Amino acid sequence: MVADSLTKVVVADFISFLSCLSVVMYYKLLSPVDTDECTTNTHNCHSSATCNNTIGSFNCTCNKGYNGDGISCSGEQCLVNIIAQENKLRGRFVFVFVVVVVAVAVVVVVEAE
Repeated sequence: MVADSLTKVVVADFISFLSCLSVVMYYKLLSPVDTDECTTNTHNCHSSATCNNTIGSFNCTCNKGYNGDGISCSGEQCLVNIIAQENKLRGRFVFVFVVVVVAVAVVVVVEAE
């Protein structure tokens, strides 16, 4: 009698295991494989947008300072880039100006001796 009960438990556990295994295999074999369009660069997001992967697709969101649907973005970021470039050039100009002033001062000091 104990052997019969033990056999029933083992058979029930085995059936439960097979049932669980069949569900796992169903999802592994039949569910679609997600391709990350963001990392494979197969999305059509604007260069000023961020790509967000979703299962089976992706979303595009315009970056801060831009407006649009993520595929087409426009905004004032161009102005920010122009100002940054201008500041960079201004910094180079100041550096060159200081170098020239120091060079002229060295020449004046050398000639004075």
